[in-house]
Amino acid sequence: MSHREAFWARCCFLIYLNDIHEAVPGDKLKLYADDTNLFVCGSNLQSVADETNILLSKLNKWFIANKLSLSLEKNLLYGIWISRESW
Repeated sequence: MSHREAFWARCCFLIYLNDIHEAVPGDKLKLYADDTNLFVCGSNLQSVADETNILLSKLNKWFIANKLSLSLEKNLLYGIWISRESW
């Protein structure tokens, strides 16, 4: 790949990245370099699971519309639960 092609490839990647917030408005997405993090909070596991599925569906539509794919091997799901008694 020539320097010019590499430059345009990086620019196109940034264009794709810059509008990902339109798929999931608000502050639930955090971008750093080539990492995208989705943060979901809720009062119980079912509400978190439901909202996560809705947001992942929206992101999936964004990926399809932009002809991108999500690498399932590179994805992680972390759950952090804090009981109200610990506040």
